[in-house]
Amino acid sequence: MMMAMLDEHAVALSLQRALLGAVTPNLRAVSFRIARGTVFVDFVYDGEPGPEETECAQISVSELISDFPHADAIESIRRLDAPEAVPATGGRLVFARREPPQP
Repeated sequence: MMMAMLDEHAVALSLQRALLGAVTPNLRAVSFRIARGTVFVDFVYDGEPGPEETECAQISVSELISDFPHADAIESIRRLDAPEAVPATGGRLVFARREPPQP
């Protein structure tokens, strides 16, 4: 059986919708990339993500997958404290917190 291709624009919009109500003050960025029918979602937090942040990220990914039941998703939840810049991951950015410019 041939798997349907995941449309990057549709995934971006779905993930942005899934983030509604899930953005906490210490969420710095959310990006994703698609490879072989799997959506890899990267959540970057300022400070150690607590249980609430972890749950919000997991629920957001679950909501994303409900829009694309033929796909798999893997979330990465990591800490990267400001003012360290969030590195480009090669993925598509769907959320970025406003932060002061880096010197």
